[in-house]
Amino acid sequence: MLWIKMFPAKCLRGKLHFDFPYTKRGLWYELLLMAGDGDNDGVISYPLEFLAGQLGCSLKVLESFLTALVETKRIKISDGYRIEILNWARYQGYKSPASIQKKEQEAIDKIQGTTGKSHATRGVVVQR
Repeated sequence: MLWIKMFPAKCLRGKLHFDFPYTKRGLWYELLLMAGDGDNDGVISYPLEFLAGQLGCSLKVLESFLTALVETKRIKISDGYRIEILNWARYQGYKSPASIQKKEQEAIDKIQGTTGKSHATRGVVVQR
């Protein structure tokens, strides 16, 4: 996934802002980025020790924070390490991997200035 949606008003003035200090909000935003970076959107599947290292926090801080996220119904944890961001698809605004791929291609086309133009005219043939 090229990007994830974040809602500035909710991030700056929403419940999460008042529920957690900035250090924990930073962890949340990094978890969201990780959830969008993998092959299984909305899910992070790493051992907690590894995840704590990636996030630059202690295992104790991570476990405490994940417990708080479960209690506030932001995530679900299964198998001891599989973290699912709840309502991921709703907040990211897609229904299927195909729609994600289409949005990503539209964004690439827009960045490259190829929207509505034949890709062959730019010396690149894109098969769709």
